[in-house]
Amino acid sequence: MMEKLEARSRSWTHDEAPGKLILTEDEALEQRRRDPSKDEPIYIAFGPDDKDNPRNWGTARKYYVSSFASALNAIT
Repeated sequence: MMEKLEARSRSWTHDEAPGKLILTEDEALEQRRRDPSKDEPIYIAFGPDDKDNPRNWGTARKYYVSSFASALNAIT
């Protein structure tokens, strides 16, 4: 597993996440499809320039998503 993490240049190292299952989004989905009853938490790791990582979003997109979620909360 550790070789897999290093090969894909994950953002976490083994020291930062001991005993945690760190997968990509696709690997996590496949894991849950294989065994949906498993209660082990899965941590999603993003690549350095992953566009799905919220930390890589632009300021306008961050404000839009935050405002939209806040508006939905206020409506309900």
